[in-house]
Amino acid sequence: EPTSVIRTKDTICHDYNDELMLIADGGSGDSLKWYLGDICTNPSAPYLGSGDTLDLFALGIIPTATSTYSVRWETYCGGDEFNSTCLGIDIVVNGEISISQQPQNISVCEGTDPVQFNVQIDEGTSLTTIFYQWYFNGLAISGGTLDTLTLTGGVTAVDSGYYYCKVYNACDTLNSDSALLSVNLNPSIVIQPSLYDTICEGDSLTFSFQASGSPVLQY
Repeated sequence: EPTSVIRTKDTICHDYNDELMLIADGGSGDSLKWYLGDICTNPSAPYLGSGDTLDLFALGIIPTATSTYSVRWETYCGGDEFNSTCLGIDIVVNGEISISQQPQNISVCEGTDPVQFNVQIDEGTSLTTIFYQWYFNGLAISGGTLDTLTLTGGVTAVDSGYYYCKVYNACDTLNSDSALLSVNLNPSIVIQPSLYDTICEGDSLTFSFQASGSPVLQY
């Protein structure tokens, strides 16, 4: 039987498409043959090739999911086939991540505390740590490194704008949709009505004032 089998990479990304080989050493026989899966326990395991080296890239069969490979010596004598025991090896594939829920637009009143944006990730078969970085109007937010961004201290007009999250791991980088935060300003009186006016009996008198705020004020 082969005495050792190695791979040129232990773990690859789901979209990897470069050199990748399995190499067997030791043992003897007529032919050293490779299979997808364990040929010693599954006689129908697909045959991939022969020789001490299996070049998965050259054959165009780089795995897109974690896969097991086996190799054994096969010898033919007088019409009979004699097979050695198998050596197996795995290639681990780091799966794709995707965004399952995007952050949503929010409209709040000035001073609201807290305000939160959230992004949800489908980790799929990802095998590495997933990281988050939130951005406001294109600038990274210090400390915004969780799946939920929390704005505290009471939002003001300067917090109005677009927020999005970059999600990434060793293989993928994704940007969420941008979500708009609209901060509605509390009403404030800009010009007060006059406190003292003298008129003659029977005359009309008008009081007026000016106020600001958003959205459109109602009186």
